Formats: sequence, C-alpha cells, structure tokens
Amino acid sequence: MNNIDRKLEELGIINVNTAFHSLGEKIVIGVDKAQGNIISILEDDDLFLSNKIEKILKMFNNYNIGYYHNSYVHIDTKQRILGYPIKLNKPLLLIQQRDKQKYVDKLIFKYYSIYNNSSISIDKSIIIKNKNHIKNFTYALDIFLFYAGIASDKGIYFDTEVLTKQRIHKLNSKVRDDNFESWLLKMRDRLKISIKEFTLISEFLKEQNISSKFVNFMISDRKICLARLLNECSSKENLGIKDILNYIDFHRKSIRDILQLLLIFAPKKFRLDAAKRWYETEVSL
Repeated sequence: MNNIDRKLEELGIINVNTAFHSLGEKIVIGVDKAQGNIISILEDDDLFLSNKIEKILKMFNNYNIGYYHNSYVHIDTKQRILGYPIKLNKPLLLIQQRDKQKYVDKLIFKYYSIYNNSSISIDKSIIIKNKNHIKNFTYALDIFLFYAGIASDKGIYFDTEVLTKQRIHKLNSKVRDDNFESWLLKMRDRLKISIKEFTLISEFLKEQNISSKFVNFMISDRKICLARLLNECSSKENLGIKDILNYIDFHRKSIRDILQLLLIFAPKKFRLDAAKRWYETEVSL
C-alpha cells in the first residue's frame, strides 16, 4: 500500500485497483461499489469546488432529475484559470421528453455544454441500466452519459454555476509524441477509437428513437481526419458519400475546413506533408 492508498483509506474512500482499460469499465466498477444514488465523477487531474457536493444534493432533492451538468473552467498545471468558463447564459431544466429532444443538438452545437466527465452527476439507476454500453467508452464517455440522461425518464439540468476546474495539460489535451511516426500511429488509433465510440452512440440513439446531427457529424468528421492520414481503414472506417455530405453541411461556412476535405483526394506526398504540419502544430502547443 503506497501513501496515496493509505490516505484514501484513512478518509474512508474505497480505492479499487483494476486491470480494465476503458474509463467506462472503471466507472461501472466504482458505481457497483457506491452506496448512494447520485454518482459524481471526478477525474484525477480535475478539481471540485468546495460547495459542489452541497449544490448537487440540493438539485437532485428539489427536482426530478437524473442528469446534472455544472459549468466548469479550465486551469493549467499550476491551477491558473485559462480563458472563460464553459457555461450557458442561464440555467436550463428539461423534464419532458419532447423538450429534451428539442435541445439535444443545440446543447452541443450552440453551448458546447455537455463535455467534461468531472462536471457530470447522474442518477445511479441510469448507469446501472446502461452499464453494458458504458463499458465501451473512454474518449466519448461524457457524451454518452448526456444521451443516456436524455433517454431516461428523468429530467436533465444544466447549471450556470462553475463547480469544476478541468486541468489542461500535455497528456490530456493533445496526442503528443516526440517522434512523427509514433504520433501518426497514436493519432490513427485515437481516431479509430473515436469512430467506434460515436458509432456505438449512434446505435444507442436509434434504439431510443432519438436523432442527433452532432453524432452523425462526429462519425463523418473522424473518418475524414483518418482518411487525411496515410492509413489503411477497415470497412467500418471507410468514407462514404454521406460522410462527405455531412462534413460539407457542417463546415459550409468555412473555406479552410472545406479545403481540408480535399486532402482525402490528394496524392500520398501531399497528405504526408499535411500530416507533418498537423503534428508540428500539436507538439508546439
């Protein structure tokens, strides 16, 4: 037992060591051991503000909600605030299913308000019901939990109060490597996992009769990013006309992004040069 494990035990915290790889699998294990009915996720490099737990209990007790998302701010490794808080202009409570469907894309495209696992609190029953889905997610877990909240028979609440600090650093913000070839392999793997996870979300939404342009766009966008790299794709990762149309529809106001699309038709040398510029941009940030 190391010092961290010992300290957690002293504080009455259950510490579970697991060989599972996906974040979703680890969360399901934690939820199975949790005794309460409200689950708040905290990733190890993020911070809760001191009044967060009190606020969460108040919101779940006052409203029939199953999913709660508070606003958050980015910080660096020295806890200095970066930029502005990620938040809505006013709190949003959606109880009726028709209202949740109405906002399903607006909450993402307009407000960018569903991201960050450490800003999510969710009814334990929603995780238990969807645990076989949740086990498959790492990169898009926060997005799946949002849709699981939409699909539930409980309300969802988006709070304007900043209650989480999300730490931004080299390991969690970009695919980084000192070697271009190694970076290329890692980027391919991340894009393939992203395509797989968004495809799983799409299948889940079809089962729930929920439509989302955002999920369709993300699948198409990740496929196009993958096609821009020098890569062999499986049949599930191959681009189709529908993917290209989804991408153009979303980026129709951005000439730069449309030009990026043309790279998928470029000769190998041009795609290699573009990939190297992408890599240089990543490592310089």
